[in-house]
Amino acid sequence: MHQQFPNFNVPPPNFAPIDAPEEDFDAKIDFFLKNHHLGPRKSHKKEEFEPKLKLSDIHRRLEDVSKLKSELKSSLEAIKSQVHDLSEEQFQAKVLITEQLQQKIDENLKFLSENRQKIQELIQKRRNKRKSQRRNRKILKDRAKEALLTREQKHKEIDHNLKQLHEALRIEKQSLFEKEETKRTLSQVHKKIRNAREKLDLLKSLVKLRQIRKQQSQRPELDVNEADFLEEMEKMKHLWRLALEQHEAEEQKLQEYLNEKFKPQKSVEQQWNETIFGVPEVKISNKKATDHPLLKAERSLEDFLGIRREWDACLSDEGSKIPFFWVLPNGNNTEWDDYRYENS
Repeated sequence: MHQQFPNFNVPPPNFAPIDAPEEDFDAKIDFFLKNHHLGPRKSHKKEEFEPKLKLSDIHRRLEDVSKLKSELKSSLEAIKSQVHDLSEEQFQAKVLITEQLQQKIDENLKFLSENRQKIQELIQKRRNKRKSQRRNRKILKDRAKEALLTREQKHKEIDHNLKQLHEALRIEKQSLFEKEETKRTLSQVHKKIRNAREKLDLLKSLVKLRQIRKQQSQRPELDVNEADFLEEMEKMKHLWRLALEQHEAEEQKLQEYLNEKFKPQKSVEQQWNETIFGVPEVKISNKKATDHPLLKAERSLEDFLGIRREWDACLSDEGSKIPFFWVLPNGNNTEWDDYRYENS
């Protein structure tokens, strides 16, 4: 059998009533919060702050004083000019307006007088601010001027560098053109030299061929023309020898011109090797001495870097120290035994 809801057999919980004083609603809420340890209610009343004095308010009040003075002066002049024409009521109304203007002027002047110190501080603060602004503007102006001069100087340097680059490119192009033309001329000279040598070889072959034919035929008429033939062959050989000499002299001049003006450029590795190890003029003939690792480093950049890497590894706090002035270590230090070398 299901129990119906609500269960009337269970008595309701017993809540002890809180005896609250019969006061207004706010007092009841405060009493409730106090008994439940929730603390007093926070006040939501806004604190009254004194309005901040601004220079714009000072300017406005000064302008109001100036306008009020002008209106007061106009009102007094109107009263003086119309004093006999005005009725009592009109006169009293004019006087009331004048008093109101004077009262407003006095209120503004009183406010300015009471806040004189603050006004002076505001004015001084504004002066300092404007002075700082003028100083900052001057600094920015000087920086802009300096940046402009620097930019102009950079532009001049860039233009100068570009001009030099264009000139270097022009010279390089001209040099390459001269080199190509020289090589083309040299190739033609080589062709002429080969042609002259071929002609000389041909003339020699013709002379030998005639001698062979003469030996084989045994014809007497060949002996009659032998002298003329040999004389003609010598003339032609002489001409081709002269041409060959001229071509060889021209080849030598062109080759010297190429070697002098277009020297072969050294690679970066060759330049480093010459800087570290010097120009290799004398070869080491003692092969046993070159087996030492320190002497190998005098010829190979790879060996040099490897030995320097192991050498520099001993500069740590845990390792040994290199003696002063790079003196070789003594025999007691086993870390340097591989690199010991004694001159015999």
